[in-house]
Parts: sequence; structure tokens; C-alpha cells
Amino acid sequence: MSASGGAGGGGAAAAPVVKGGAGHEVEGEAATSDVAALLASHRGDIDALRAAVADAPELAGGRTHEEGSWCKYDDHFYLRYILSFGTAAAAERACREAVAIRATPEHRDRARRVQTATWIDDSALAQQLLRYETAGFIKDGLRDGGVLFVARAALGDPFGHLRHMSAHELMSVYLDFREWAWMMCDRTARETGRLVKLVTIVDMAGATMSQVNNPKVSKIHADVSELSGVLFPQLLGKMVLANSPGWMAMMFAFLSKIMPRRFTDKVVIFASPEALFRSAWGASALNRAALPAFLGGGVPDDALPPELTGALLAADASEGLTTLTVAARSREAVRVTVPLAGSTVRFSVSVMHYGVNVRAVLHHGEGDGVEAAERLTGATTTLRGSAGGSVDKVKSETGADKAVWACPRAGVLEVEFDNSYSLLRSKTLDYSIAVVAPVGAGEGAEG
Repeated sequence: MSASGGAGGGGAAAAPVVKGGAGHEVEGEAATSDVAALLASHRGDIDALRAAVADAPELAGGRTHEEGSWCKYDDHFYLRYILSFGTAAAAERACREAVAIRATPEHRDRARRVQTATWIDDSALAQQLLRYETAGFIKDGLRDGGVLFVARAALGDPFGHLRHMSAHELMSVYLDFREWAWMMCDRTARETGRLVKLVTIVDMAGATMSQVNNPKVSKIHADVSELSGVLFPQLLGKMVLANSPGWMAMMFAFLSKIMPRRFTDKVVIFASPEALFRSAWGASALNRAALPAFLGGGVPDDALPPELTGALLAADASEGLTTLTVAARSREAVRVTVPLAGSTVRFSVSVMHYGVNVRAVLHHGEGDGVEAAERLTGATTTLRGSAGGSVDKVKSETGADKAVWACPRAGVLEVEFDNSYSLLRSKTLDYSIAVVAPVGAGEGAEG
């Protein structure tokens, strides 16, 4: 998982992103971690916020939670909004937006899934992400019982996941992790009476500037951070950049211009483990014995879980993909036989830079079977692009653009990558096409 992170298909609508407004820029800090004292001192604002949002459709009839969700709309919930935004009036907008988002099918599913102990293992997107990022949670890493997340910037492929995952899928899985962390912090607060938070430590040792400076990924993280300010108030305690090279301060100054202040205000940079543990915060907050040795802790690499050693990383980010370069002012077409009527085609394409137009047409064959399918009748079905011949553009910032097409007839699928409009730039893309036979017809074919 990414340093900034926390499933849905590439064609699903993206989760709403809430832009900063009044009260959104800087997150407030609690004067104490004593939850009982906080509830007492903020009683008036908690009650005022509950009354202010009571007319929200999602809270009709005194509803206190979404079905199947762990999140309860009670004093603890409203307290976090008051602590983050200061007053009931300032918190009302974000709180309304949060309960509306939590009522969506996508987020209800997220809140349900993260309650299972094996949710990371069960999540296809989380497992796919771990093939390109080295990161995981450290048990007992924080003295107060909060959640500690560690990422290793130099181990992984910062561009690889966008060759296989859409921007929406990445955003979704990052939100999954934050939902889980917020749930764990809420659980600890209720059980112990202490307000606890998430701390993220990114090991920068060996990282290059190109690994950190990926505008496409930075944009996704900025959107996640904006949305997290609404969905997960009082979640992030610190973002620690450890073992940081000298250029990191300059890079952070740049990133601060696109990331929300409620995130960047919590970032601290340390050049070495010694500097981290000499700091007042590090000495008091971190359980050094539970931390990995690469952060100056007591756990050697061979005792770490595989997600923190790089053992889960893909050997080759191009696995399962075909790379194609389309020259300026030209087109390239890929043809795949669809041997059976009723087959489906799973398609994915990502563009390294800029964009390319894509059109897909099924040319009907005479019948089922490879030979018959390749004897074309002249009839066609447009699977992507309008019947008038227009095309859909795939942009690099969307990551992997995915689709599933139903093929009513056997025939030959032609996917055209059109760069004819570009006078100077060639475009490099990765694509995959898999033809899946209808149920009961045997194994599918891939192209």
C-alpha cells in the first residue's frame, strides 16, 4: 500500500471527492487523549451537531448506523467531527457528506468487508496492490494502542500498479485500508477510553526522486486525503518520512502545493532512525522493540511479514500485458478470434503518457468454431465507440482502463489504438485481451 493510502471495477463511478472549504484546511487537535473528558468538554457541540444533521435522509427515523456497518452515529462519531472542525456549525457540512457517502452501496460494502480478520487476504485489489508496493501494519508499534502503518518507498514499482489497476481501483483500496484503520482506532477508543490515531512511517532509504515524484499517483493520494478529511476525522496522527535523503525536503515542498493542509501539517521528516528516536515524539510514541530494524527497531527483516520484505512483489510489472507503441499520426489494430457466440471479452489498457483513442468492433463470423468465426459476413457490433465510428480516449492519469464486453456472435474482435491526431508524439501503451467462453462451453482463450 502506498504511503498515503488506505474495490471496484474500472467502469464504476468514482467515489465523490470533497474539496476543501471553510473548516476543511487544517484539522484540529484534541487537548487530551481522555475520551470521557473530551465528551464532557464538547457536550454542547456534540449535541448541536447531532441536531443539525438529524434531517439528513440517511439519518431518518433516528437511524444510528448503516446495516452491516461497524460505524455508529453516536457521541464518539460526532466528537471526532467536533475535534477536527472546531464547532458544530463548521463540522455540519462534512458530517452530512460523510453519512451520505457511508449510505452508498460501495461504502456500505467497504464497511462490511473490513470487519473480517482476513479482509486483506480476501481482497483481490489489496493483493494486487501488494505486488507493486511494500507496506503493511505493525502490531503493537505504538505505545498508546493506535495503528502503525509502514511503507518502504524503495521496494516496489511506483508505476507498475497503474499498468494493471485503474485510478478508481487504487483509490478504492486505499480507502479500504483507511476504513479499517479508523475502525480499529474507534474500537480502541471505546475499549480503553483513549483517543488513538493512525501513524504512517515511510522508509525513504534508497528511494529515488523518480519513485516519489509520480504526478498520477500523487493526484490519487491528494483525492484520497481530501475525502479522508470528511470520512475519517481524527484518523491521521503523523506521517513520518524516515531515513530521508537530502532532496526529500525539496520534494515535500512541491507536494505540499497539491496535498491538503490537514495532511501536510502532520508530516515530519527524519534523516535517520537515531534522529527519529531522539525526537520527543518518537521516544514517547513508538514501541521501538516492535519496529523493523530498517527503522532502528528490534525486528530483523527475516522476522517481518512478507508484505514488508518485498517477497510479494511481482518479478515483472509487464506480466500478462502486451506493450505496443503507436507512432505519431498512425493507428495500430489488434485482432483476436472470438470462437463462440455468447463469449465475453475482458479488456484492459493503460497509456504511459498522455492518451490514445480506442475503438473496438466485433466482426461477425459465419458461426461457432475458430474456422467459421474467422469467415466474416460483413456484419459488425461496435463494443467501444459509437456506431458512427467515434472513439473513446484513454488517458494516462486514469491508470488501467478496463471493460468487459459481451459478444453476441462468434467472429473476430478488432481493437484499434488511434494516435493519428498526434502530430509529434508516439504513445506507448500496455494492453491485455482475454476471451472467456460462455459457461458450459469449456475453457476460454486469451489474446
